[in-house]
Amino acid sequence: MRIAIVDDESLYLEEIQKRITDVCNQYNLEYKIECYKSPMLIIDEDDFSAFDIVLLDIDMPGMNGIELAKQINRTRRSETLPYIIFVSAMDNLVFDALKQFPYSFVRKTHLEELDKCVLNIYKKLKNSPVYALKIGRTTKLIELSKTIYLEKQGNYVDIITTEEILHERSLIDDKYKDLAQFGFVRPHVGAIVNANYITDINSNYLRLSNGKEMSISRTYKKEIKAKYQEWLVKMK
Repeated sequence: MRIAIVDDESLYLEEIQKRITDVCNQYNLEYKIECYKSPMLIIDEDDFSAFDIVLLDIDMPGMNGIELAKQINRTRRSETLPYIIFVSAMDNLVFDALKQFPYSFVRKTHLEELDKCVLNIYKKLKNSPVYALKIGRTTKLIELSKTIYLEKQGNYVDIITTEEILHERSLIDDKYKDLAQFGFVRPHVGAIVNANYITDINSNYLRLSNGKEMSISRTYKKEIKAKYQEWLVKMK
């Protein structure tokens, strides 16, 4: 598990690093931690895909944590989705921080909450559920964590993953029944989206990490908001 910590205060940088080190050692987790005292240092490396988790302070000079999260969401490749955790004392900015779809928001006065976050993310990284597709006469298993979205194409459903595009003769309604429990949401009648790949969402459309935009139909507007908020809560 590759972890980056970005905080301009040395005291908290060391404290957060120690907290994560202790929990990883306690549960025998494989890990590597990189620490950055400035957001610009991690941006200069220009390789957010090198990390599974990025922990960000919010109040930092030059570029704050929310701005850095925006940059990560803009530049990360679809196949690499680092989990963002805001670790901050700025409680008044929690709602602005949530707009960047972080995994969690941990207050610096409650760093013990990082233990659960790290353990849950480790489990997610190691236990990606798979899903069986019927492709012609063969059955193919795909990792749901690498599945970005599904889209109806006539009598077929296109399954777009980070590695390939597959075509299955099936009904999009059946796919949604199967996948809703795994954090997939429905923006309109012809598509299903993995909520983990959503980088922006409003009343009319959503944007995915691979740059694709999808409209949100009036019929599904309330449902997708409710389902997405439910998914965010489960991710914490």
